[in-house]
Amino acid sequence: MRFLLSLLLISSTLSAQEHHDRQREREKRPDVSLTIYNQNLAQVSEIREVEMEKGIGRLRLKRVSDQIQPASVSLRSLSDPENFRVLEQTYDSRVINEKRALQRYIGREIELHSWNEFQDRKEEVRARLLSAEGGGIYEINDKLFLGHPGVKVLPKREGRKFNLRPALKALVHCPKEQTHKVELSYMTAGFDWKGDYQLHLGEGGRATLSSWATIHNGTKVHFHNAKLSLLAGEPNRATTSSVRMYKVAEMSADVSSEPSEESFAAYHLYKVERRTSLKPFQTKQIALLSSREVGVSSEYEIEGKHPLLTGKRSGDEKLPVTWKLLLSNSEEKGLGVPLPSGIVRFYQEDSEGKSLFVGEDRIAHTPIEEELRLTAGRAFDLVAQRRQLSYQKLSSKMHESEWELTLRNRKEEPATVTLFEKLYGSWKVVESSHEYESIDAQTIKFKLPLSSNEEVKVRYKIRVGL
Repeated sequence: MRFLLSLLLISSTLSAQEHHDRQREREKRPDVSLTIYNQNLAQVSEIREVEMEKGIGRLRLKRVSDQIQPASVSLRSLSDPENFRVLEQTYDSRVINEKRALQRYIGREIELHSWNEFQDRKEEVRARLLSAEGGGIYEINDKLFLGHPGVKVLPKREGRKFNLRPALKALVHCPKEQTHKVELSYMTAGFDWKGDYQLHLGEGGRATLSSWATIHNGTKVHFHNAKLSLLAGEPNRATTSSVRMYKVAEMSADVSSEPSEESFAAYHLYKVERRTSLKPFQTKQIALLSSREVGVSSEYEIEGKHPLLTGKRSGDEKLPVTWKLLLSNSEEKGLGVPLPSGIVRFYQEDSEGKSLFVGEDRIAHTPIEEELRLTAGRAFDLVAQRRQLSYQKLSSKMHESEWELTLRNRKEEPATVTLFEKLYGSWKVVESSHEYESIDAQTIKFKLPLSSNEEVKVRYKIRVGL
Protein backbone atom coordinates (compact mmCIF):
# COMPACT_ATOMS: atom_id res chain seq x y z
CA MET A 1 0.00 0.00 0.00
CA ARG A 2 2.84 2.39 0.87
CA PHE A 3 4.48 1.78 -2.51
CA LEU A 4 1.23 2.48 -4.39
CA LEU A 5 0.65 5.70 -2.52
CA SER A 6 4.24 6.82 -3.02
CA LEU A 7 3.73 6.70 -6.80
CA LEU A 8 0.46 8.61 -6.68
CA LEU A 9 1.54 11.54 -8.84
CA ILE A 10 3.05 9.41 -11.60
CA SER A 11 0.37 6.71 -11.67
CA SER A 12 -1.59 8.44 -14.42
CA THR A 13 1.47 8.45 -16.67
CA LEU A 14 2.14 4.75 -16.00
CA SER A 15 -1.50 3.83 -16.61
CA ALA A 16 -1.50 5.65 -19.93
CA GLN A 17 1.72 3.93 -20.96
CA GLU A 18 0.43 0.51 -19.90
CA HIS A 19 -2.82 1.11 -21.79
CA HIS A 20 -0.84 2.06 -24.92
CA ASP A 21 1.30 -1.08 -24.58
CA ARG A 22 -1.78 -3.26 -24.16
CA GLN A 23 -3.43 -1.73 -27.18
CA ARG A 24 -0.39 -2.24 -29.40
CA GLU A 25 0.15 -5.83 -28.22
CA ARG A 26 -3.51 -6.68 -28.60
CA GLU A 27 -3.45 -5.50 -32.18
CA LYS A 28 -0.21 -7.36 -32.92
CA ARG A 29 -0.50 -10.38 -30.63
CA PRO A 30 2.18 -12.92 -31.60
CA ASP A 31 1.48 -16.40 -32.94
CA VAL A 32 2.86 -18.61 -30.15
CA SER A 33 4.08 -22.21 -30.09
CA LEU A 34 5.01 -23.83 -26.77
CA THR A 35 6.98 -27.04 -26.28
CA ILE A 36 6.93 -27.98 -22.61
CA TYR A 37 9.36 -30.44 -20.99
CA ASN A 38 9.24 -32.46 -17.74
CA GLN A 39 12.20 -30.54 -16.31
CA ASN A 40 11.02 -27.03 -15.36
CA LEU A 41 11.63 -25.99 -18.95
CA ALA A 42 9.83 -24.87 -22.09
CA GLN A 43 10.75 -23.64 -25.55
CA VAL A 44 8.78 -20.62 -26.73
CA SER A 45 8.54 -19.82 -30.45
CA GLU A 46 6.66 -16.70 -31.55
CA ILE A 47 5.92 -15.19 -34.94
CA ARG A 48 5.67 -11.38 -34.78
CA GLU A 49 5.41 -8.54 -37.27
CA VAL A 50 7.78 -5.62 -36.68
CA GLU A 51 8.22 -2.37 -38.57
CA MET A 52 11.87 -1.52 -39.14
CA GLU A 53 13.37 1.73 -40.39
CA LYS A 54 16.37 1.91 -42.68
CA GLY A 55 19.72 1.63 -40.94
CA ILE A 56 20.43 0.57 -37.36
CA GLY A 57 17.37 0.56 -35.16
CA ARG A 58 16.30 -0.65 -31.75
CA LEU A 59 13.63 -3.31 -31.45
CA ARG A 60 11.76 -3.87 -28.19
CA LEU A 61 9.86 -7.15 -27.81
CA LYS A 62 7.52 -7.33 -24.85
CA ARG A 63 5.47 -10.18 -23.39
CA VAL A 64 8.49 -12.44 -22.96
CA SER A 65 8.86 -14.80 -20.02
CA ASP A 66 10.24 -13.38 -16.78
CA GLN A 67 12.25 -16.62 -16.41
CA ILE A 68 13.78 -16.52 -19.88
CA GLN A 69 17.24 -17.98 -20.43
CA PRO A 70 18.85 -15.03 -22.29
CA ALA A 71 21.65 -17.10 -23.85
CA SER A 72 19.05 -19.23 -25.68
CA VAL A 73 17.38 -16.34 -27.53
CA SER A 74 17.21 -16.56 -31.31
CA LEU A 75 15.69 -13.75 -33.40
CA ARG A 76 15.49 -14.01 -37.20
CA SER A 77 13.44 -12.70 -40.06
CA LEU A 78 11.27 -15.18 -41.90
CA SER A 79 10.15 -12.80 -44.64
CA ASP A 80 13.55 -11.32 -45.66
CA PRO A 81 16.44 -12.80 -43.64
CA GLU A 82 19.13 -11.21 -45.84
CA ASN A 83 17.94 -7.71 -44.92
CA PHE A 84 17.58 -8.29 -41.18
CA ARG A 85 20.77 -8.55 -39.15
CA VAL A 86 20.79 -8.70 -35.34
CA LEU A 87 23.84 -6.87 -33.97
CA GLU A 88 23.15 -7.30 -30.27
CA GLN A 89 20.35 -8.37 -27.96
CA THR A 90 19.63 -7.64 -24.31
CA TYR A 91 17.12 -8.97 -21.83
CA ASP A 92 15.88 -6.14 -19.59
CA SER A 93 14.26 -7.46 -16.42
CA ARG A 94 14.39 -4.15 -14.54
CA VAL A 95 10.68 -3.58 -14.06
CA ILE A 96 9.50 -0.74 -11.85
CA ASN A 97 9.63 -1.10 -8.08
CA GLU A 98 9.95 1.32 -5.18
CA LYS A 99 13.74 1.40 -5.12
CA ARG A 100 14.12 1.91 -8.89
CA ALA A 101 11.50 4.66 -8.87
CA LEU A 102 13.28 6.47 -6.03
CA GLN A 103 16.69 6.16 -7.68
CA ARG A 104 15.55 8.45 -10.50
CA TYR A 105 14.80 11.20 -7.97
CA ILE A 106 18.10 11.19 -6.06
CA GLY A 107 19.20 14.80 -5.57
CA ARG A 108 15.70 16.15 -6.15
CA GLU A 109 12.93 17.27 -3.85
CA ILE A 110 10.07 14.92 -3.08
CA GLU A 111 7.15 15.04 -0.66
CA LEU A 112 6.77 12.94 2.49
CA HIS A 113 3.19 12.49 3.70
CA SER A 114 2.48 11.21 7.21
CA TRP A 115 -0.50 11.14 9.57
CA ASN A 116 -0.30 12.92 12.89
CA GLU A 117 -2.34 10.66 15.16
CA PHE A 118 -2.33 13.16 18.05
CA GLN A 119 -3.72 16.01 15.98
CA ASP A 120 -5.64 13.72 13.63
CA ARG A 121 -4.41 15.38 10.47
CA LYS A 122 -2.11 14.80 7.53
CA GLU A 123 1.30 16.44 7.50
CA GLU A 124 3.32 17.13 4.37
CA VAL A 125 7.07 17.72 4.37
CA ARG A 126 9.34 18.55 1.44
CA ALA A 127 12.63 16.69 1.53
CA ARG A 128 15.68 16.27 -0.68
CA LEU A 129 16.30 12.59 -1.47
CA LEU A 130 19.97 11.68 -1.00
CA SER A 131 19.82 7.86 -1.16
CA ALA A 132 17.27 5.17 -2.01
CA GLU A 133 19.06 2.41 -0.09
CA GLY A 134 17.36 0.84 2.91
CA GLY A 135 14.68 3.21 4.21
CA GLY A 136 16.22 6.11 2.28
CA ILE A 137 18.22 9.18 3.40
CA TYR A 138 16.44 12.55 3.35
CA GLU A 139 17.59 16.12 3.91
CA ILE A 140 14.91 18.12 5.75
CA ASN A 141 15.65 21.64 7.07
CA ASP A 142 19.43 21.08 6.95
CA LYS A 143 19.12 17.81 8.87
CA LEU A 144 19.65 14.26 7.61
CA PHE A 145 16.94 11.69 8.29
CA LEU A 146 17.89 8.01 7.95
CA GLY A 147 14.49 6.66 6.94
CA HIS A 148 11.13 8.33 7.39
CA PRO A 149 7.73 6.95 8.43
CA GLY A 150 5.91 9.01 5.83
CA VAL A 151 4.66 7.92 2.43
CA LYS A 152 6.96 9.05 -0.37
CA VAL A 153 5.20 11.06 -3.11
CA LEU A 154 7.16 11.60 -6.33
CA PRO A 155 6.48 14.44 -8.75
CA LYS A 156 5.80 13.77 -12.40
CA ARG A 157 8.99 13.57 -14.42
CA GLU A 158 9.34 13.67 -18.17
CA GLY A 159 11.87 11.62 -20.06
CA ARG A 160 12.74 7.94 -19.83
CA LYS A 161 9.70 5.79 -19.05
CA PHE A 162 9.49 3.09 -16.43
CA ASN A 163 9.54 -0.55 -17.53
CA LEU A 164 6.23 -2.15 -16.62
CA ARG A 165 7.19 -5.63 -17.85
CA PRO A 166 10.42 -7.47 -18.73
CA ALA A 167 11.40 -6.98 -22.36
CA LEU A 168 13.86 -8.26 -24.92
CA LYS A 169 15.76 -5.50 -26.72
CA ALA A 170 17.66 -5.97 -29.97
CA LEU A 171 19.88 -3.73 -32.05
CA VAL A 172 19.08 -4.56 -35.68
CA HIS A 173 20.50 -3.39 -39.00
CA CYS A 174 18.11 -3.21 -41.98
CA PRO A 175 19.27 -1.85 -45.36
CA LYS A 176 15.77 -0.56 -46.10
CA GLU A 177 12.55 0.37 -44.38
CA GLN A 178 10.12 -2.52 -44.34
CA THR A 179 7.84 -4.74 -42.23
CA HIS A 180 9.43 -8.04 -41.22
CA LYS A 181 7.79 -11.21 -40.06
CA VAL A 182 10.25 -12.41 -37.41
CA GLU A 183 10.55 -15.57 -35.36
CA LEU A 184 11.54 -15.17 -31.71
CA SER A 185 12.62 -18.40 -30.01
CA TYR A 186 13.93 -18.91 -26.48
CA MET A 187 14.07 -21.35 -23.56
CA THR A 188 12.45 -20.50 -20.25
CA ALA A 189 12.13 -21.99 -16.80
CA GLY A 190 8.82 -21.94 -14.94
CA PHE A 191 7.00 -24.58 -17.02
CA ASP A 192 6.39 -28.21 -16.20
CA TRP A 193 4.07 -31.05 -17.12
CA LYS A 194 3.40 -34.59 -15.99
CA GLY A 195 0.96 -37.40 -16.56
CA ASP A 196 -1.84 -37.92 -14.05
CA TYR A 197 -3.56 -41.31 -14.28
CA GLN A 198 -6.74 -42.77 -12.80
CA LEU A 199 -6.98 -46.55 -12.53
CA HIS A 200 -10.46 -47.76 -11.53
CA LEU A 201 -10.23 -51.36 -10.36
CA GLY A 202 -13.01 -53.73 -11.41
CA GLU A 203 -13.81 -57.40 -11.07
CA GLY A 204 -12.06 -60.36 -12.67
CA GLY A 205 -8.69 -58.72 -13.21
CA ARG A 206 -10.09 -55.84 -15.26
CA ALA A 207 -9.65 -52.11 -14.71
CA THR A 208 -10.27 -48.80 -16.49
CA LEU A 209 -7.33 -46.46 -17.11
CA SER A 210 -7.50 -42.82 -18.18
CA SER A 211 -4.95 -40.00 -17.99
CA TRP A 212 -4.50 -36.25 -18.15
CA ALA A 213 -1.51 -34.10 -18.97
CA THR A 214 -1.18 -31.64 -16.08
CA ILE A 215 0.59 -28.48 -17.25
CA HIS A 216 1.80 -25.61 -15.08
CA ASN A 217 2.75 -22.11 -16.20
CA GLY A 218 4.85 -20.66 -13.39
CA THR A 219 5.77 -17.48 -15.28
CA LYS A 220 4.11 -14.05 -15.13
CA VAL A 221 3.20 -14.11 -18.83
CA HIS A 222 -0.15 -15.02 -20.40
CA PHE A 223 0.51 -17.23 -23.43
CA HIS A 224 -2.63 -16.72 -25.49
CA ASN A 225 -4.00 -19.20 -28.03
CA ALA A 226 -0.75 -21.16 -28.15
CA LYS A 227 0.02 -24.21 -30.22
CA LEU A 228 1.05 -26.74 -27.57
CA SER A 229 3.43 -29.71 -27.65
CA LEU A 230 4.54 -31.84 -24.70
CA LEU A 231 7.86 -33.67 -24.76
CA ALA A 232 8.19 -36.78 -22.61
CA GLY A 233 11.80 -37.64 -21.86
CA GLU A 234 14.88 -36.19 -20.23
CA PRO A 235 17.10 -34.15 -22.57
CA ASN A 236 20.55 -33.59 -21.12
CA ARG A 237 21.17 -30.08 -19.84
CA ALA A 238 24.55 -28.49 -19.16
CA THR A 239 23.07 -26.50 -16.29
CA THR A 240 19.71 -26.78 -14.60
CA SER A 241 17.78 -24.02 -12.90
CA SER A 242 16.25 -24.66 -9.50
CA VAL A 243 14.11 -21.50 -9.67
CA ARG A 244 10.42 -22.26 -9.41
CA MET A 245 8.17 -19.27 -8.95
CA TYR A 246 5.00 -21.22 -8.32
CA LYS A 247 2.05 -19.59 -6.59
CA VAL A 248 -1.36 -20.88 -5.65
CA ALA A 249 -2.48 -22.05 -9.08
CA GLU A 250 -5.72 -21.58 -10.89
CA MET A 251 -6.90 -24.97 -12.10
CA SER A 252 -8.73 -25.65 -15.33
CA ALA A 253 -9.42 -28.69 -17.49
CA ASP A 254 -9.62 -29.01 -21.25
CA VAL A 255 -11.56 -32.03 -22.47
CA SER A 256 -10.84 -32.45 -26.16
CA SER A 257 -9.51 -35.13 -28.47
CA GLU A 258 -6.34 -36.94 -27.44
CA PRO A 259 -3.05 -35.32 -28.45
CA SER A 260 -1.27 -37.04 -31.32
CA GLU A 261 1.82 -38.94 -30.22
CA GLU A 262 5.01 -39.48 -32.22
CA SER A 263 8.54 -40.69 -31.62
CA PHE A 264 10.88 -37.71 -31.74
CA ALA A 265 14.68 -37.98 -31.45
CA ALA A 266 15.20 -40.18 -28.38
CA TYR A 267 11.92 -39.09 -26.81
CA HIS A 268 8.15 -38.97 -27.37
CA LEU A 269 6.26 -35.85 -28.44
CA TYR A 270 2.57 -35.19 -27.80
CA LYS A 271 0.96 -32.53 -30.00
CA VAL A 272 -2.29 -31.01 -28.77
CA GLU A 273 -4.66 -30.64 -31.73
CA ARG A 274 -6.45 -27.46 -30.65
CA ARG A 275 -4.80 -24.28 -29.45
CA THR A 276 -4.99 -23.36 -25.78
CA SER A 277 -4.13 -20.44 -23.49
CA LEU A 278 -2.00 -20.59 -20.36
CA LYS A 279 -2.44 -17.74 -17.89
CA PRO A 280 0.24 -16.74 -15.34
CA PHE A 281 0.58 -19.28 -12.52
CA GLN A 282 -2.19 -21.40 -14.03
CA THR A 283 -2.37 -25.18 -13.89
CA LYS A 284 -4.31 -26.76 -16.75
CA GLN A 285 -5.21 -30.36 -17.51
CA ILE A 286 -5.57 -31.70 -21.04
CA ALA A 287 -6.99 -35.14 -21.78
CA LEU A 288 -4.07 -37.38 -22.71
CA LEU A 289 -5.48 -40.91 -22.80
CA SER A 290 -9.19 -41.68 -23.08
CA SER A 291 -10.71 -44.32 -20.83
CA ARG A 292 -9.43 -47.81 -21.72
CA GLU A 293 -10.19 -51.21 -20.27
CA VAL A 294 -6.94 -52.89 -19.25
CA GLY A 295 -5.85 -56.11 -17.60
CA VAL A 296 -4.50 -55.84 -14.07
CA SER A 297 -3.41 -58.37 -11.46
CA SER A 298 -2.77 -58.06 -7.73
CA GLU A 299 0.17 -59.42 -5.77
CA TYR A 300 1.37 -59.16 -2.20
CA GLU A 301 5.06 -58.75 -1.49
CA ILE A 302 7.40 -58.66 1.46
CA GLU A 303 10.62 -56.77 0.81
CA GLY A 304 12.92 -58.23 3.45
CA LYS A 305 15.68 -55.98 4.70
CA HIS A 306 19.17 -57.37 5.21
CA PRO A 307 18.79 -59.65 8.26
CA LEU A 308 21.59 -59.79 10.82
CA LEU A 309 23.41 -62.82 9.39
CA THR A 310 26.62 -62.37 11.39
CA GLY A 311 25.31 -62.15 14.93
CA LYS A 312 22.54 -63.03 17.37
CA ARG A 313 19.15 -61.38 17.26
CA SER A 314 16.24 -61.72 19.69
CA GLY A 315 12.53 -61.04 19.39
CA ASP A 316 10.08 -60.91 16.47
CA GLU A 317 10.47 -58.46 13.60
CA LYS A 318 7.23 -57.39 11.95
CA LEU A 319 7.48 -57.06 8.17
CA PRO A 320 5.02 -54.95 6.15
CA VAL A 321 3.11 -56.72 3.37
CA THR A 322 2.81 -54.51 0.31
CA TRP A 323 -0.15 -54.62 -2.08
CA LYS A 324 1.12 -54.49 -5.67
CA LEU A 325 -0.79 -53.93 -8.93
CA LEU A 326 0.73 -55.30 -12.15
CA LEU A 327 -0.04 -53.93 -15.61
CA SER A 328 1.44 -54.81 -18.97
CA ASN A 329 1.80 -51.89 -21.39
CA SER A 330 0.80 -54.00 -24.39
CA GLU A 331 -2.03 -54.00 -26.91
CA GLU A 332 -2.99 -57.47 -25.75
CA LYS A 333 -3.75 -56.06 -22.28
CA GLY A 334 -5.57 -52.98 -23.64
CA LEU A 335 -2.71 -50.47 -23.66
CA GLY A 336 0.32 -50.48 -25.96
CA VAL A 337 1.06 -46.74 -25.84
CA PRO A 338 4.03 -44.78 -24.43
CA LEU A 339 3.15 -43.63 -20.92
CA PRO A 340 4.73 -40.35 -19.70
CA SER A 341 5.97 -40.16 -16.12
CA GLY A 342 3.46 -39.15 -13.49
CA ILE A 343 1.25 -40.38 -10.67
CA VAL A 344 -1.27 -43.22 -10.96
CA ARG A 345 -4.16 -43.00 -8.51
CA PHE A 346 -6.16 -46.14 -7.75
CA TYR A 347 -9.91 -46.26 -7.09
CA GLN A 348 -12.31 -49.08 -6.28
CA GLU A 349 -16.07 -49.16 -5.77
CA ASP A 350 -17.52 -49.97 -2.36
CA SER A 351 -20.72 -51.98 -1.72
CA GLU A 352 -22.82 -48.92 -2.64
CA GLY A 353 -21.04 -48.37 -5.93
CA LYS A 354 -19.10 -45.33 -4.73
CA SER A 355 -15.60 -45.05 -6.16
CA LEU A 356 -13.05 -44.59 -3.35
CA PHE A 357 -9.35 -43.76 -3.44
CA VAL A 358 -7.23 -46.77 -2.35
CA GLY A 359 -3.66 -45.65 -3.11
CA GLU A 360 -1.26 -44.10 -5.60
CA ASP A 361 2.20 -44.58 -7.03
CA ARG A 362 4.57 -42.72 -9.31
CA ILE A 363 5.69 -44.17 -12.65
CA ALA A 364 8.68 -43.32 -14.79
CA HIS A 365 8.44 -42.89 -18.57
CA THR A 366 7.25 -46.32 -19.70
CA PRO A 367 7.69 -47.57 -23.30
CA ILE A 368 5.42 -50.07 -25.04
CA GLU A 369 5.70 -53.74 -24.00
CA GLU A 370 7.11 -52.89 -20.57
CA GLU A 371 5.66 -54.00 -17.24
CA LEU A 372 4.35 -51.68 -14.55
CA ARG A 373 4.64 -52.77 -10.91
CA LEU A 374 2.69 -50.27 -8.86
CA THR A 375 2.58 -50.03 -5.08
CA ALA A 376 -1.01 -49.47 -3.96
CA GLY A 377 -0.44 -49.64 -0.19
CA ARG A 378 0.06 -52.00 2.75
CA ALA A 379 -2.23 -54.98 3.23
CA PHE A 380 -4.30 -54.79 6.40
CA ASP A 381 -5.22 -58.47 6.80
CA LEU A 382 -1.89 -60.07 5.93
CA VAL A 383 0.57 -60.35 8.80
CA ALA A 384 4.26 -61.27 8.52
CA GLN A 385 6.81 -61.82 11.31
CA ARG A 386 10.42 -62.97 11.22
CA ARG A 387 12.63 -64.29 14.01
CA GLN A 388 16.09 -65.80 14.33
CA LEU A 389 15.97 -69.38 15.61
CA SER A 390 19.71 -70.08 15.95
CA TYR A 391 23.13 -68.62 15.26
CA GLN A 392 26.63 -70.16 15.02
CA LYS A 393 29.99 -68.60 14.30
CA LEU A 394 31.76 -71.37 12.41
CA SER A 395 35.05 -69.47 11.96
CA SER A 396 36.35 -65.91 12.04
CA LYS A 397 34.71 -65.27 8.65
CA MET A 398 31.99 -67.92 8.48
CA HIS A 399 28.53 -67.51 10.07
CA GLU A 400 25.41 -69.67 10.03
CA SER A 401 21.92 -68.63 11.13
CA GLU A 402 18.42 -70.13 10.95
CA TRP A 403 15.32 -67.98 10.39
CA GLU A 404 11.57 -68.47 10.60
CA LEU A 405 9.01 -66.37 8.76
CA THR A 406 5.39 -66.63 9.93
CA LEU A 407 2.61 -65.54 7.56
CA ARG A 408 -1.06 -65.22 8.51
CA ASN A 409 -3.87 -64.54 6.07
CA ARG A 410 -6.88 -62.96 7.85
CA LYS A 411 -8.66 -62.20 4.59
CA GLU A 412 -11.84 -63.96 3.50
CA GLU A 413 -10.23 -65.07 0.28
CA PRO A 414 -6.93 -66.81 -0.56
CA ALA A 415 -3.81 -64.78 -1.24
CA THR A 416 -0.32 -65.39 -2.56
CA VAL A 417 2.56 -63.59 -0.86
CA THR A 418 6.05 -63.30 -2.35
CA LEU A 419 8.99 -62.85 0.01
CA PHE A 420 12.13 -61.18 -1.34
CA GLU A 421 14.96 -61.82 1.10
CA LYS A 422 18.10 -59.70 0.76
CA LEU A 423 21.41 -61.41 1.52
CA TYR A 424 25.06 -60.35 1.43
CA GLY A 425 28.56 -61.74 1.31
CA SER A 426 29.27 -65.20 -0.07
CA TRP A 427 26.06 -66.97 0.96
CA LYS A 428 24.51 -70.41 0.68
CA VAL A 429 21.05 -71.67 1.68
CA VAL A 430 21.86 -74.80 3.71
CA GLU A 431 18.26 -75.82 4.49
CA SER A 432 14.81 -74.57 3.49
CA SER A 433 11.29 -75.75 4.28
CA HIS A 434 9.95 -74.25 1.04
CA GLU A 435 11.23 -73.95 -2.50
CA TYR A 436 12.99 -70.69 -3.35
CA GLU A 437 14.40 -69.00 -6.43
CA SER A 438 17.62 -67.00 -6.77
CA ILE A 439 16.75 -63.63 -8.35
CA ASP A 440 20.22 -62.08 -8.39
CA ALA A 441 23.53 -62.26 -6.51
CA GLN A 442 21.94 -60.95 -3.29
CA THR A 443 18.25 -61.89 -3.44
CA ILE A 444 16.19 -65.06 -3.03
CA LYS A 445 12.44 -65.32 -3.54
CA PHE A 446 9.79 -67.46 -1.84
CA LYS A 447 6.31 -67.65 -3.37
CA LEU A 448 3.80 -68.62 -0.67
CA PRO A 449 0.09 -69.33 -1.36
CA LEU A 450 -2.23 -69.01 1.65
CA SER A 451 -5.85 -70.02 2.03
CA SER A 452 -8.28 -67.87 3.98
CA ASN A 453 -7.32 -67.73 7.71
CA GLU A 454 -4.28 -69.95 7.09
CA GLU A 455 -0.93 -69.62 8.82
CA VAL A 456 2.29 -70.67 7.09
CA LYS A 457 5.77 -70.93 8.62
CA VAL A 458 8.85 -70.80 6.40
CA ARG A 459 12.21 -71.89 7.81
CA TYR A 460 15.57 -71.49 6.12
CA LYS A 461 19.20 -71.75 7.26
CA ILE A 462 21.84 -69.52 5.63
CA ARG A 463 25.63 -69.80 5.73
CA VAL A 464 27.54 -66.58 5.03
CA GLY A 465 31.25 -66.05 4.41
CA LEU A 466 32.76 -62.55 4.59
